[in-house]
Amino acid sequence: MFWTYENFPNQYARAHNANCSFCNNGKGVHRTQSSDHGQWHGPFTTLEEALAASATDVQQCAMCLGRREPHRPRAKRPSTPLTFDPAVFADSVNSFTEFRHHDARYASFDYCFNYFQGARANGTLDQLLDDDKVEMTCLQLGFYLASWGMFRGRAEIMQRSSHALKPVVETLIQADSALWTIDAPDLRSHADEVVALAQRIRESFGENASISDTLTTKILLGVMGSVPAFDQYFRKGFAVSTFSKNSVRKVGQFYEETREIVDSFEIETLDFLTGSGTGRLYPKSKIIDMGFFISGQAAN
Repeated sequence: MFWTYENFPNQYARAHNANCSFCNNGKGVHRTQSSDHGQWHGPFTTLEEALAASATDVQQCAMCLGRREPHRPRAKRPSTPLTFDPAVFADSVNSFTEFRHHDARYASFDYCFNYFQGARANGTLDQLLDDDKVEMTCLQLGFYLASWGMFRGRAEIMQRSSHALKPVVETLIQADSALWTIDAPDLRSHADEVVALAQRIRESFGENASISDTLTTKILLGVMGSVPAFDQYFRKGFAVSTFSKNSVRKVGQFYEETREIVDSFEIETLDFLTGSGTGRLYPKSKIIDMGFFISGQAAN
């Protein structure tokens, strides 16, 4: 038996074998069913029926139908992380959000991301370093980084004040505007640009500063939302050892192969004043970060 999942917001469809862990006989991986973002069609007795179930061009699941003759020519792609299980991933994201409330430290991401993305949406990014805003700008980034464990141990940033983040913010604001729109779907083709920006962030701390991949990618995640934070738990869960062009492309590859699951999470950032949703959605790289951070932490 076969099923086809159709995603409405992103306008794609994918056929699955009924016993695929993504499909679960048309139930998907979520704890509760929702038709807000997509719909399962089926069951169908033949793959041909499943491939014809949507007006959108239907692709085949790389996990359960990868060895069958593809519906259309597709380049061979590397597999998803060996530790990946759709149900575990979904539970990990849900578990992460259970600890995200108004006063909890995970919400510091929301407030930092809202601050910078709000300025980008309003066309006022270049004003964030004005004399009347620069202190708040550095404090927003600094508090997020502190909440996410960057001000501890022997880290370089432990010896700095929030003012040391001004050159970092300058680097981000002066970056090409296209870099502010990069998310997981773009990482296979834009890994070079992301890694180059990460290097410029490191350099902005000073010539002799020792800046980790964890700090650099947490900055990219909290401000731009472009890549997951490559800390020890994410790297373990995602089965990569370093932050590099190849590992960034691997994130993009993972999204392409599993996007019906990633796209199904539409999590709004929290508003600082009310604690309610803002309407601004978590980037897809953040969803991936959440899923593998929790699974990597559990495996530690």
